[in-house]
Amino acid sequence: MRCHVEAAQIYSELKQKLAQQYPIDIENYMDGKAEFIKETDKKAAEWRRARSLR
Repeated sequence: MRCHVEAAQIYSELKQKLAQQYPIDIENYMDGKAEFIKETDKKAAEWRRARSLR
């Protein structure tokens, strides 16, 4: 996410929200991040693929 500051900020805010929501429930905390991580990984793979085609 070093190249995508906006995504890093959104992820940071999500983690803070989840930490407040699930202060002692690591499973729900991790589940709450799962969809964001999945989507970000997908976008990163697409970005890498596009860069390699140059």
